[in-house]
Amino acid sequence: MKMTGFDRLAGEVCAKYGFCGSGHTGVFVHFTDFLPQSGPVTAEDFTDWLLIADGYDPERQAEVFEQFRAIFRPIFTKHMGADCVDASLLYYSPANSNGSFHPRRWAKTQPGPES
Repeated sequence: MKMTGFDRLAGEVCAKYGFCGSGHTGVFVHFTDFLPQSGPVTAEDFTDWLLIADGYDPERQAEVFEQFRAIFRPIFTKHMGADCVDASLLYYSPANSNGSFHPRRWAKTQPGPES
């Protein structure tokens, strides 16, 4: 099965930028913990979840959030095809061996029309 845009997006933000999640709270937190099952997800939402999962504080580090939003907006758009997508598009493909590194966001098949 072909890799999804989400496979490529998650791979780039983790491998190139190091946003792979964190155990800063004593429990491993990954940005996929914040993903809703459905509804709109913007590039800004995604960036915020990346930073929060890695231990950044949106209230005390607002400038950092703005800087990373500018960096990750085009990356999100490149891989997802728009700067706002439905959360149902944010899944690891079953063929992606990296998708299983986070057990709370299991790989699933591409959503059908009934989803």
